[in-house]
Amino acid sequence: GIIAYILIGFLVLLFAISGIEILFNWNFNADRAAKVNGEAVTKNELERAISNQISRLLNQYGSQLPEQYQSPEYWRSPVLDNLIRQKLLLGLAKKQNMAVSASAVEAELMADLGLKNEQGQFDQVKYQQFLRMQNLTHAEFIKMNSEAALLDQIQTGVVSSSFLLPYELDQAVALGFQSRDINYFQI
Repeated sequence: GIIAYILIGFLVLLFAISGIEILFNWNFNADRAAKVNGEAVTKNELERAISNQISRLLNQYGSQLPEQYQSPEYWRSPVLDNLIRQKLLLGLAKKQNMAVSASAVEAELMADLGLKNEQGQFDQVKYQQFLRMQNLTHAEFIKMNSEAALLDQIQTGVVSSSFLLPYELDQAVALGFQSRDINYFQI
């Protein structure tokens, strides 16, 4: 009886003290590599992007890739800068109400990935193997590719657009409406 109450009281007190300490020492930034417009770039995202960068280079150059380019520390800063730029552009796209539907991304990816069986049908088993090799879930894969398509839309929009200064517009209009008087005679 009494020993059980003392033991339970001691355990409650121990959990209460360590629980309070955990609450006061909780670090909300522990998994964050950067914060962009209130949205976190997680350390997991950063490590995955670094790993993808190194893998792309190894696939492209193989054993000819210099050792320094295989080091995650070499890529940490440039990859983090790239992730920050992407978050900024995605924030701009969301502010402009730009979007790419998940179904459109799925349809395009399923057609382009080469994950078809002998009959030309999408092969779910090959797709699951592909996701495991990429260390992604279906939702992560679709989100990642939706964001990539959205970034592509933004970049295409910027590259394809142009502007004129007022004096350039005036010159273009004047050149379009200019006329010439020509006199000629026939021999």
